Amino acid sequence: MNTQYPEDEFDEAGKLYPVGAYRQAPSKWKAVVPFLLVLVFAPILAWATVSLLTAGTTTEQAAQQSTQATQAKQQETAEKEATQKVEETAKPEEKPAEETKPVEKKPAEEKPAEQANKAAAVQVLNGTGVNGLAGGAVGKLQAAGFSNLAPDNAVGWQTEVSTVYFKPGNEATAKEVATTLGIGNVLESDQSTGDVTVILKGDYQP
Repeated sequence: MNTQYPEDEFDEAGKLYPVGAYRQAPSKWKAVVPFLLVLVFAPILAWATVSLLTAGTTTEQAAQQSTQATQAKQQETAEKEATQKVEETAKPEEKPAEETKPVEKKPAEEKPAEQANKAAAVQVLNGTGVNGLAGGAVGKLQAAGFSNLAPDNAVGWQTEVSTVYFKPGNEATAKEVATTLGIGNVLESDQSTGDVTVILKGDYQP
């Protein structure tokens, strides 16, 4: 006979604690949780492993590249130094250029102008038919300071204009005579009987 009794504290305790052999009923999650943990942590572990391997490889490659760059730079520096030494050995020693002092040119010594010799022998020859022409010319020369004068007629002198001839070494005296008499033609000649010979022709102005 099934008799229904009102619930008491023992019934409440039965709801809260295990029944039967005092063991809790196994939970379904206990079997599922390990698989869930594997699903969650397996990718994480795989990613971490790959990251570590990649990082190690990258670091090793970077170190290797750095070492190669350093070695290449050292080799390049050594080659440059060797080339520079070869060039320095091949080049002759350059001596400092000596300063070239400007050559001072001495001013040319000016020779003193040759002076007319007023005591030189001067012949005054009349080559025209005008009487007294040679005497008048002698008077002009005396007034200019000439003292050794001899008037005469010209014979054998081939000239069409008044000319003053002079022996070598008497050019200054001949020019002074020509200037005094207003004669422009002055020539050197061994035919002059005196130091200076004056030939008066029709162009002479007394």
